[in-house]
Amino acid sequence: MSTLSYREYLDFVEKYNKNSIPFVKVISSLLVVALVAFVFSTSISNYNNKKIEPAVLQSKYFENVNAGYFKSKQAMADLFDSFQIAGVKTEKLDSLKESSQSVQAPGFFLTLGETQKVLSQIKLAEESILTEREELKKQVVPQVYETLNNQVVEYLNQSETFLTSLQSTQEQLKDLTLAAGPNLYLPTLSDETIWQTQDLEKIKAYYENQKKEAEAATLSYTKIQTKDQLKTYKDHELTYFQLVINVSDNIIKVLGKTTNEDPQSATNIEEAYQVLVGAKRENEQLAQQLLDARVNLTSSQVYFENISSLKNRQRVIESGLVEGNKVQLKNVTKVTQSNLLNKIPIVGNYFTPLQSN
Repeated sequence: MSTLSYREYLDFVEKYNKNSIPFVKVISSLLVVALVAFVFSTSISNYNNKKIEPAVLQSKYFENVNAGYFKSKQAMADLFDSFQIAGVKTEKLDSLKESSQSVQAPGFFLTLGETQKVLSQIKLAEESILTEREELKKQVVPQVYETLNNQVVEYLNQSETFLTSLQSTQEQLKDLTLAAGPNLYLPTLSDETIWQTQDLEKIKAYYENQKKEAEAATLSYTKIQTKDQLKTYKDHELTYFQLVINVSDNIIKVLGKTTNEDPQSATNIEEAYQVLVGAKRENEQLAQQLLDARVNLTSSQVYFENISSLKNRQRVIESGLVEGNKVQLKNVTKVTQSNLLNKIPIVGNYFTPLQSN
């Protein structure tokens, strides 16, 4: 039986250590390198992310406020366009005056339709303003955009106040138009085709009906509460209704002296027509006053000061948006550079593992 000497034992241990220990060191070295690389890359990434975080927040805010503002502006522009169209149509119809008996009812319903369109545009604009305000409340406002944010908020508040007042005015105008009815929509005092018949009873019946409608319209008008903007228009209409009542009374009184069978009927019809001719001169002046008042209310003229103020705010905001675009160009550069840095790989070994024999 052979035995190992002490010297051989030492040689064996030395040989074993040389073969096994380097392998353990290699594994340990790799683990250390991986850990250091992970910590280093994580630190770099966190550092870069913290650098670009304000830029990302700024970009997100700017994108949202820019889109929301222009949606609100477009809604207001559509409303102003509706005013212009309604004003042009109203002016064209009203300018026909006494010759427009044939378009009384069509003009009445056209005006109602245009007023309803304006009210619909007001509602859409209000919804857009409300949506934008709610979106702004959710935004984290970067310090660099605090002034812009305040300007947009003030613009939305002023727009909402204007729209609320405008809606009230247009609703009252609609109520007044309905109260007048189609036969009294335009300031006319006669239907020439009735006079051409020379039928005393038909003429009398026409003015009896006109008087009844004017009295009903007057009663309805007095019950409708209106804003100061509508006072002039309302007063002119009441003056017109009273003129219709007075003319109708006088014509009916003259025609009541005879009947169609009376030889004097033709003379009385001529006398009644002269009453109408005299009243027409007064009505022409009143018609122009009504035309001016109605066009103001159905177009944007009466709201010129409010609209000009809103447009001035728009110019200030859009100037701020131009400056904001410059900030965003700088932010894009920062984010791009940071993304490139985050993608740089860690290469090379920080520790050289021991080689086995």
